Amino acid sequence: MIRKQRGFSLIEVLLVVVLLAVIIPAMMAGFTAAHVAIKDARMLELAKHIAQLKMEQIMADPYGALPAPGDEQDEPFAGFPGFTTRSSGKAVFSEQAGLEVTVVVKYQFLQGHREYKMVAIHYGS
Repeated sequence: MIRKQRGFSLIEVLLVVVLLAVIIPAMMAGFTAAHVAIKDARMLELAKHIAQLKMEQIMADPYGALPAPGDEQDEPFAGFPGFTTRSSGKAVFSEQAGLEVTVVVKYQFLQGHREYKMVAIHYGS
């Protein structure tokens, strides 16, 4: 009488273990890269939002206390830890006189710093 064997052989089990040992780290690296890319996109979107807020504040009073290029200082942005803004303005003359306003938002990402720069020209009314 021949018995039907059930279960897996040692070779089959070892083969599955080796395959999983190769596949799982590769999948985890892909998940990690995707997570970093998503976080980078979120931080950039937040920097754009902060720059837009700062630009709107400046455009509401464009000839207020706006430092000249080279004289600006990094200022922490209230409510957003880790983000700083730097604003400057300079006169531009084309068909009309205007003010070129630059807002730079800095933030830390991974081991370095990133910057987002927004420039607009305000023409006097």
